[in-house]
Amino acid sequence: AFFSSDNISSRLAVALGLIYFLPVIIARAIQIFWPPVIGIMEIEKPRFFSWWIIFQLEMLFSRISILEEMLRIIPGLYSFWLRCWGAKIGRLTFWSPGVRIFDRPWLNIGDDVLLGAGVRISAHVYYRKPNGELEFLLAPVQVENNTVVGGYSILGPGSSIAAGETTEACLLLPPYTRFENGKRIKTHD
Repeated sequence: AFFSSDNISSRLAVALGLIYFLPVIIARAIQIFWPPVIGIMEIEKPRFFSWWIIFQLEMLFSRISILEEMLRIIPGLYSFWLRCWGAKIGRLTFWSPGVRIFDRPWLNIGDDVLLGAGVRISAHVYYRKPNGELEFLLAPVQVENNTVVGGYSILGPGSSIAAGETTEACLLLPPYTRFENGKRIKTHD
């Protein structure tokens, strides 16, 4: 009876539920009760650790990418799952193979968006200030309606792509850079 098909099926369903939704539930609770600061955060401060815990909860899916690719097989399921993390995802978003999302709660994707193969989106970055100190930046990434993001592009924290744009492959959008009218525009210093 221990290895019956009904028992194995129910155990598999529970295991998949825990793998996909326990990290989401914990991350959402942190966002509600102890949200990270958007903008520059000092490393080793309490609000930095709230981001760090959420990032660690995402790590399983970053390291074992087949878990996310499996969700993309069923149209709409991956977008639904990202919404559970807190992302804002519009209708008819197409996720090409190999797209990697970091910092899921800080993702804002409009309607009718196509993300090319291998696109990387991260809402955080560490950088060294002129005095040598490390600083941490967390800022939402936005891709507006009717946009095509070229394959193997990298979108950094606070970056955005205007509605109706089609970017070239391998586009690099550093922090606080906007892609509009076919050009990159720095939006903050």
